[in-house]
Amino acid sequence: MHRGGGHDPALDQGLGAFLALDQHDLGGVLDPIQDRTDLENVADEMEDRFGPLPELVRVFLEVMELRRVLRDHLVTSAYRRGEKVTLHFHPDSPVKGERLVTVLQKERGRWQLSPDLRLTFTLKPGEEVIPAIHGVLRSLGESC
Repeated sequence: MHRGGGHDPALDQGLGAFLALDQHDLGGVLDPIQDRTDLENVADEMEDRFGPLPELVRVFLEVMELRRVLRDHLVTSAYRRGEKVTLHFHPDSPVKGERLVTVLQKERGRWQLSPDLRLTFTLKPGEEVIPAIHGVLRSLGESC
């Protein structure tokens, strides 16, 4: 997968899991995390050392994983307004235009793409936002 190389996607409070603290505030402790397995290893090590992780720590780790995935897809920002979630792709994103068209046709009515590469999708009833974003990016990334 393409590495975003240095930009951190903006996440707003509408995602419901925004934390002002990020990995830079932790003195590089999370810098070596390159994939989901690394994140799970860090969580396991923290749990071994300190006992069960508080929910806030689990949410923080999920947000860090989401940022990594967004960065890989060159998503510059992600935000939620009600049941709508918008991902703003950088023009150099590895997401293929043909794949976007195919998925947009399949998800007709649920997904919309603006000319400035903002993909907006509607959450399904009861759907959690972070797993939904991962699912959308997986759908788009099948041909990246």
